[in-house]
Amino acid sequence: MSLVEDFFRNIIPATLDEPVNATLELQDGQESISAIVIPRIDGGLVLDFYDAVYDDAKIGITVSGHGRLWRGSDEMRPVVVRFRNNRAVEAMVTTLGGSAISGDGKRSPAKGRLVVTQNRFTVMESPVKHARLCIEDFPMFLGDGAMYPHTTGDYVSMLGRSEIEADGWSIIIEECAETDNEDFGVTHTGEIARTDGNDFSVADLNRLCDGLTQFFTFITGVYRTLSVTIGYDDAGRYVWGRIGRFNQSKYLGDNWFSRHKGASIATLLPGFWRCINNDKSGIQNLIGSYAQSSMIAHMRLAMFPIALRESQSALEGLSKLVLGRKKQRREPAGDYIREALCTSGIGHDLSDFPSLMRVWRKYKTSEDDDAGPTFITRLRNRATHPTPDEEMGIRDYYEAWRLSQRYAELMMLRLFAYQGEYRDRLTGETKSVPWAACKG
Repeated sequence: MSLVEDFFRNIIPATLDEPVNATLELQDGQESISAIVIPRIDGGLVLDFYDAVYDDAKIGITVSGHGRLWRGSDEMRPVVVRFRNNRAVEAMVTTLGGSAISGDGKRSPAKGRLVVTQNRFTVMESPVKHARLCIEDFPMFLGDGAMYPHTTGDYVSMLGRSEIEADGWSIIIEECAETDNEDFGVTHTGEIARTDGNDFSVADLNRLCDGLTQFFTFITGVYRTLSVTIGYDDAGRYVWGRIGRFNQSKYLGDNWFSRHKGASIATLLPGFWRCINNDKSGIQNLIGSYAQSSMIAHMRLAMFPIALRESQSALEGLSKLVLGRKKQRREPAGDYIREALCTSGIGHDLSDFPSLMRVWRKYKTSEDDDAGPTFITRLRNRATHPTPDEEMGIRDYYEAWRLSQRYAELMMLRLFAYQGEYRDRLTGETKSVPWAACKG
């Protein structure tokens, strides 16, 4: 049984895609509405419902729940869906069908859809001994120190495995031996425990999950939440569960992470964790801008100008962290970013990339230098403030966007004190980070 199936059977509890009896509590002072609900995954967790009726004591008959559900939806009131064993989830009505009681007194049961608005569920009040998680569409990584043998009959295959320790946490990420496409694209599973073997609180586990969402997002280059997380006590009983989004943006493998250097996952996390503990909201915003830029760029070719604007926002935010100061009012953004790159030990001369220099010559003036940030900000400004007589190829925006994302990746790796290898998105080569190469 997959972890997703385990979550629905034991945390909600209701088997995925199968009907189950439940009650809908509208918190309007009236009796609960009985209904049949079917849990489904549609990006997030949704509950299709039908046969929604209740006993109206005032008129002594069973009537449709349509009117009350419509009023609750109109007033944006949450609906508490209660399953067996008194487990409950909070949701909102998004689709409503059926009608109120008809003129001949016959009931007309309501039907529709609820979107679950909570993603964390407590099963019992208890400390957590260990937790399991799964991740959708994560890189299939390889390399020394990042693999394990899996035996199926007489056949032995080598699969990705990362053993990570940071801030007293032990986290193991493993590639699934068999990827079932019907299991929501889950490619990796994980185990979480404390390195000293002690119990931990649900609050601590929540904070770890929040941090891992940012960590995995930086590795994939697009938003990547944990699909499902389940916490257990020392007797193996279910304590807590958390569900994320499904059908997330596809991992395209065009960012800094080299799947052939899987050990970089373990070496990156300690420094990342120090940064996120020191400035959670700041790191979260930077990674959010970086990932959003990638997701915009991957939507369609014409979106590269918008993606470039988002990427430059990430660069300016990173520059503020690196330099410890805000950009001055009249300070050019290109100069601000260039100073941060220099401070980080990251080269910025476009002559290192002849194909970019050829693009830059289209826009360069006699007063311009050949610094990458100048190129980025020039095209970003043109995208933000276009003039009717300007003609710019989308490919040029693409090249500026790629360079901007490369700088953002390297600046974040520098912030995280990473000393390993990375994939250069401009050349496709895997090499040591610039500051490590200079040190050597």
